[in-house]
Amino acid sequence: MFKGMFHTHVTFVFIYIIIYVVKVYLLLSNQHEALAKFRAKTKVIGEMIIPVIFLATGVFLALNSGDLGTWFYLKMALLVISIPLGVIAFRKNSKGLALLVLLLFALMMVLTYSRNKMASTNNVTSNSIDGKTLFETNCVKCHGQDGALGKSGSANLQMSKLEDEDIRAVIMNGKNMMPANPGNMNTDQINAVVDYIKTLRK
Repeated sequence: MFKGMFHTHVTFVFIYIIIYVVKVYLLLSNQHEALAKFRAKTKVIGEMIIPVIFLATGVFLALNSGDLGTWFYLKMALLVISIPLGVIAFRKNSKGLALLVLLLFALMMVLTYSRNKMASTNNVTSNSIDGKTLFETNCVKCHGQDGALGKSGSANLQMSKLEDEDIRAVIMNGKNMMPANPGNMNTDQINAVVDYIKTLRK
């Protein structure tokens, strides 16, 4: 369900941004009649339905994520500000305000897609090979202490049947919402985490 919600959220965000970019283009190129027609056709879906859907799915993803923090509240604040500002920009035909809102959308996207990298920043030393400590530092926010939390659509590690090499591949390359090599662990650290993960199996 989490993965489906994620794809729904991303799809509706991009649809909203495409509609908004078209309106900005028409406004900047002084095609006011075309802009008025386009706004009339997309007003209900583009300014009401789509924002509600991507806001609702975004809240669901955040509440079911292991990484609800400052990034989320900042993103929500920007979203709450940008949507009404966007409506005002086109009502007043304000090019500057429309561009400002477009900049806010870009900032929200940067926050969203960089948060995994930000969240993986930690103080694990390069010579640490305590698999449990590494797991607790990098993995528990989604997998939980016992490996079965399932936040952000993460796998239940208690039920995992993966071989060592496959576990290493997932850690190194990431999977779904999981970032590649959280914590920038070296080979010995990854092997220690693999060994610890196997102790969680039931």
